[in-house]
Amino acid sequence: EVIGDCIDQKGSIALSEKLRFDFSHGKPVQPEDLRKIESIVKQRIEAELELSAQEIKLANPKRVNGLRAVFGEIYADPVRVVSIGRKLEDVLANPESKEWLSDINEATKLDGATLEKVNFSPSVLVSLLV
Repeated sequence: EVIGDCIDQKGSIALSEKLRFDFSHGKPVQPEDLRKIESIVKQRIEAELELSAQEIKLANPKRVNGLRAVFGEIYADPVRVVSIGRKLEDVLANPESKEWLSDINEATKLDGATLEKVNFSPSVLVSLLV
């Protein structure tokens, strides 16, 4: 939404005290873009989007358009799939739907670790390590 779709996820942390999304990008993120990203993250946190998770066979979620994963990482089979802002059963019923590509407010991701529903404070800030 802010810096384009030419990023690759490199990891993430979702804890009650912090949220981190690691990614690679071909150039430095500009300060104005960082402020926009921070604002979007705060809006998503304040929206208290529905979160659902389920363990399923790895081949099924790999077909989901817009899936977020650290590709190159080896995931267990079955894998835990987390959906934020949309019902996971809807996504899995029609994984190749183009709807999942255009839905920037929501995400479906493979999760290599156990994730519990957490309540993030709106004061969480995005930081950039260069």
